Amino acid sequence: MLTPDHVLYLLKPLLLALLLPPTPGLLLIALGGLWLRQRKLGRGVLVAGLLYCWLSCTDWFAIQLQSLLLNPPPALSSAQMVALAQRSGTAVFVLGGGSTARVPEYEFAPDLSPLSHERLRYGVWLARRLQAPLGFSGGISSLGAPGRMPEGVLAQRIASDQFGLPLRWVESGSRDTRENARLSVPLLKADGVKHVLLVTHAMHVPRALRAFKSVAPVDMELIPAGIDYRAEGPWSWGDFLPASTGFHKNRYVWTEFLGLLSGH
Repeated sequence: MLTPDHVLYLLKPLLLALLLPPTPGLLLIALGGLWLRQRKLGRGVLVAGLLYCWLSCTDWFAIQLQSLLLNPPPALSSAQMVALAQRSGTAVFVLGGGSTARVPEYEFAPDLSPLSHERLRYGVWLARRLQAPLGFSGGISSLGAPGRMPEGVLAQRIASDQFGLPLRWVESGSRDTRENARLSVPLLKADGVKHVLLVTHAMHVPRALRAFKSVAPVDMELIPAGIDYRAEGPWSWGDFLPASTGFHKNRYVWTEFLGLLSGH
């Protein structure tokens, strides 16, 4: 019997395809074309659709949306890391961001996604900088193929073989951020961890913090350790031009915002 949560997982790809760029802009363009007989309305909708498609492919628009819709906390500072290094009971904990079932260049073996690799790399760097143990949380999507290797198992292998830093905690049964938190907090609590650096992308930090705060004990401090921030400085003209990086960032912002709205 399908549960409401499982139905949502099944419908999620379709819903995201309809709500994320470029679909809304394409729909506006189509409506504008249909309403061209009503010149002002049709042209206005058409221009709005074209402008949306352009902006949703730019880094500048993605950063504006991130600040407006998500407002993630800033990156960890050097002063914070110095203070954290002096505390006991500190752990660095990485949240998975997906995996690939078959990678041709690695003889069709499974591998972590680029998002997960970036998070794991920063987690390893932090763990060494703070002399703290490292953990990873990530299973498989509910839509994943049977027998697919969980992210946590892949991360355990990569952390040990490629970074030379074995993981202390591995959670490999979760399907989403809420389950990351629900299944990981007991592992950390059992080892007496009091300060947890949650490593994930900046856009994911608000949703991850909410999930972990909902299940963490009151004496467990959750410290955001986000990655992929834009360094302060002037904008360049390239930031306003369409690019694949801008397109993916815009989709990521909207994905996280929709996740916050839906409670997932």
